[in-house]
Amino acid sequence: NMALISDVPGVPQGLCMDRYEASRADATAAEAGSNELYAVSRQGAVPWTNISDTDAADQACRGTAINDRPVNEGGIPGFTPEKRLCSEIELRTACGGSDALPYEGDTIIPGACNDATVGADLATAGSFPSCCTEEGICDLAGNAGELVASPGQGLFGGTTNDTDVRCSFTAGVSGVPSPSVGFRCCTHPVQ
Repeated sequence: NMALISDVPGVPQGLCMDRYEASRADATAAEAGSNELYAVSRQGAVPWTNISDTDAADQACRGTAINDRPVNEGGIPGFTPEKRLCSEIELRTACGGSDALPYEGDTIIPGACNDATVGADLATAGSFPSCCTEEGICDLAGNAGELVASPGQGLFGGTTNDTDVRCSFTAGVSGVPSPSVGFRCCTHPVQ
């Protein structure tokens, strides 16, 4: 369940990004699940949180535990080494699609995304339609803050515990698993 972002500086083929925060394969609207073999992107599922290790998040995106072959070598589509943890630059690019987004720029609209003004509870993926991009990528700000595969490996977008949720929000990661820290997966389009 990925969206194509075609206007990515320095990436002529564009970028595919999961529309929703990563969830465990067996997650539901009521339970976070326990299957940690691979990550899925599913609207209405509880996001995969309590993860603070970018390597573990990257392996979940790649489905390393069940598949280590690219699609063109017989790998399972969607669970391939091509899918990986998104970088901060990729997440920022996805955020920049429209000035109308509630979390773009300096204006913050409290409650448009799952932030501390709504409550401190994690919502299921995609529960805030006002917090989705034109491409249908939801919860880039608020809900679960997202680990990034970038130098400095920080947290992107703010969490349900923050009031300053927007694409310019970044924070360090303590290394301690947190119920407000999750991740998102990206890949490049298959040529």
